Amino acid sequence: QPGSSARKAAHDFTPAVSADDPQDAYIVVRPRNSRGDAVVLALMIAQARVPDAEWVLLNPELDDSALKYTFGIRETDSHARFVQSFEQFYLVRGMFLLKRPAMQAKERGHLGMRYGESWEALKRTADGFVPIQTFEKTPSTNQIDALSW
Repeated sequence: QPGSSARKAAHDFTPAVSADDPQDAYIVVRPRNSRGDAVVLALMIAQARVPDAEWVLLNPELDDSALKYTFGIRETDSHARFVQSFEQFYLVRGMFLLKRPAMQAKERGHLGMRYGESWEALKRTADGFVPIQTFEKTPSTNQIDALSW
């Protein structure tokens, strides 16, 4: 059960979510796990407090790569099951190239999907965006890196 371990209960990461004053829906913009900051734990606690609310995660980055060395196998699997319980319906992620030494970001294109449709990679050109690849399911990092942006 989310929020049951002593580590999770030691600090309240979700003070804005209260079972005493539940909302119909909660929108979380770009939740992102990183080493030392397991946002998925806060989401699990918040969702457990008001399980009947609708939860919308906009452009989440909750993969377990940042957490797999921090937590044990069972806890990491629990996090993965929680993240997979959300149904993805829309995503747009900009793809950029960082030019060195000036450290300027140059837009290369974007990766997007809409509910019920495939994933599409679009390359930025002088005339706008052109499709370069379609994926039937979520593309892996290696598949994205292999594209000719």
